Parts: sequence; structure tokens; C-alpha cells
Amino acid sequence: MPDSVKNIIHDKDCTHTWIEIYLNNKWIKLDPSWDNKLESILPIAQFDGENDTILAVKIEEYFSPEKSKEIVINQKKEGSKEIREDLERNGKFYKALNEYLKKVRGINILDKQ
Repeated sequence: MPDSVKNIIHDKDCTHTWIEIYLNNKWIKLDPSWDNKLESILPIAQFDGENDTILAVKIEEYFSPEKSKEIVINQKKEGSKEIREDLERNGKFYKALNEYLKKVRGINILDKQ
């Protein structure tokens, strides 16, 4: 990403969600985070029907399904307080990143407002 986006103050840690399917007696990770219009700047996940796709972020901690469910329930109980606080800290970065990705995709930002 360009320095104009990367240099906006933001948290370095984040959470990321992907799905897993049970296929042919094994769990397979599927992460459709990046679409084909971003392949000039990001590795795009290709699913061959048998193996994990690449994940959009490096795994530093892996939560069990139970822990993931607990996190979601707690976020809902807090009335999205955690999400609001994250947007307060990182909203400017998220907006700049999304605008950059729209530009790479060839989407006119003004058309989507």
C-alpha cells in the first residue's frame, strides 16, 4: 500500500475471519478476502477444491470455534462498543485503505457515495 495510507496512525494488530469447510475428511481454510481486481497488488486466493487457500493475514493466534463465538457474543453484549472504539482509533486508516483499494479496482469513488 502507498506510504500515504501506511503512514496513517493505526493499530498494527487486527482480527481476521475466514471459513473452514470439512471436505474429504479434513478441514480446509477458505479466505475470499481479496477479489481478482486486486491481483496486481495482492495475492489472490485460488481454491483448487482440495487444499487451503492462502489467508489474507498471517496467523499469530488461532481461536477455537468456541472462543470465536464467545468474542462475537461479548461484542454484541457491549453494543458494539469495541467496534466503535476501533473505528475511533483506526477509522481514518480504514477509509484511506478502502479508497486506495477502490482506485486499484478501477472504481470511481464518487460513483459509490
